Formats: sequence, structure tokens, C-alpha cells
Amino acid sequence: MRQAMSIRPLIRTVTAPVSAQQGSQRTTTAPMQANWQRVLRDITSCGLLRLEVGNTVATLKSLGEPWYADIAGHAAWLRGPGMALAGLTDRWAVAAITRSDTDGRFDRLEISDYFGNRVLRLMLTEDSNWDGFKTLLVRQWARPGAPLALPGRADLRPALEHLQKHAGMRLVGPLYDNWYDAARRHYPGRPVDASLLAPFLETFIDQVCPLNLAIGNAGLLQQHENVFHDCHQDGALLRLRSNTAEFGLHLDRIVGARLCRCDQRAGGAIRLYDENCRCAAVVSPPLAASASERELWEIMVRALSD
Repeated sequence: MRQAMSIRPLIRTVTAPVSAQQGSQRTTTAPMQANWQRVLRDITSCGLLRLEVGNTVATLKSLGEPWYADIAGHAAWLRGPGMALAGLTDRWAVAAITRSDTDGRFDRLEISDYFGNRVLRLMLTEDSNWDGFKTLLVRQWARPGAPLALPGRADLRPALEHLQKHAGMRLVGPLYDNWYDAARRHYPGRPVDASLLAPFLETFIDQVCPLNLAIGNAGLLQQHENVFHDCHQDGALLRLRSNTAEFGLHLDRIVGARLCRCDQRAGGAIRLYDENCRCAAVVSPPLAASASERELWEIMVRALSD
């Protein structure tokens, strides 16, 4: 059953006090029911941005320069060098421009879902074309308030099939199988030992081999390709770093991992699942991996399977 809710176009400023108990930074927000077409169009003119995407298991913080964005129905996609992002805007409830310092500029754009979970954070950098998100943007991006229908599970598969036709993401298997909260009755591929993920990933760093990552949540999926040069484990948290990105993985929250070979890409991909059987992250070799990189991948996935 579809539920409807109404969100008024909020044009107001709220200042949150500094509180260690609240665990929040000093921020000022201006929430709005957004015109996503206008928002994404303007994002492509911002230049270099810092993107943050994550879920309860995996997080990705990366620098990217979105060059192209578009929307067809509720399907939205954003592309740039080394990055691709695909989302469903009917799962994006509210956008807010925020600032981490009450005396500073509005330097962040945050998109949240209907439950208040952050879907995406875009943060301006010193190299961005814009020096801040102007408060006038709230009026330019906001659209009149209207009843919003919460999307149901039955709508997800056709919506993702439509999104996959436009987004141009080169995933192993259909987008539905890689989507975070897609309902699953079976899991493609064969199980591999998730407890060996730390040495598995560290080997690719030692050999300076690129990795293709896909991290998502209920509103979008981001694909990012990079050569990571540092691996650090603090308890159950594993961090991979490069000059432009940081990938975080909570190893203790991974309850399943499967090697999937669903198309012609050599090596397939490893999908990581959380305790609720949601696909939290996907790791694979790049589509343009060299022969030696593909060979290393095959050796390492065999080690995970033994």
C-alpha cells in the first residue's frame, strides 16, 4: 500500500547548538522540497566536489568532478571522470544546504530520504568553481509543496531497470542485484570467506592494482574506480586510502560475501551483504584491467573460495 505525505517548501534557517552529547557539528541548515532537475544541473557547474555516500557497512568519501547529469522520470544519473552515480529521486525526500561552521559559508549540500537518513553529501572544496551554496539557491531549487507517494518494494525492480538503461553504469549483473535494499529470494554467485577480506584488499594495494567499488543505500548507488595506496585496520574498521578517496568497511557487520560472474567481465565481482541481506558494497576489477591485474584478481578470489 502506498502512503502519501506532504512536505511544505521550507524556506527557513535553523542553527544547531554545539553539543558533544548530540554528536553534531555546528551547522546551519535550510531544508527544502527540491526540484532535482535544477539541483543536478547546477551541481555539474560546481567543478571539483567531495562526495560522501554510505550505509551501515561501507562508506566512500571521494573527490569528483561531475560533468553530466540528467533525470528521466525518477531515474537520475551523474557522471564524471572516474565516477558514476545512479539514483531514484522518488526516494530523495529533502535537500539542505549546510555549513560546518556557523561563521563560515554554506559549503555542503545534503540529500536525505523519508526516514532522515543521508543519501548523499556534496561538499565544496578550495578548487570548486563556487565559493559557497548561496541561500538564494533555496528559492531557485525549491518547488511547491505537494503530496509525495512513498515508493513501495513492488515499484523497485521496474524503476531500477529503467535507471540502468540511462545511467550507463558498468556493473556485474543487473542493477537490481547490486542495489542496497532490493528484496532478494536468492543470491547469485558462490559464497566466499568474508573473514579474509582485509588481506585480500591489502594485496591489491601492495601490488598497486586498481579496484572498482560500488557503494549505495536506499536512494542511490555510486561507482568509483581508484588505485588505493594505504590500508589501515582499526579494530573491525578497515580503511583504504588514495590521494582522492577513502573507502571504509566495517568488517564485523558483513555477514555474507559472494563471488558473482553474471556477464562477460573477467573476474566477476564480490558482493558484500549486511545482517539484513542488503548489498552494502561491491568490489571488482576495473573493466579495463590489464592481463596481470586480471590474473592477480583470479588468484586472490580462488584464495577466498578455498
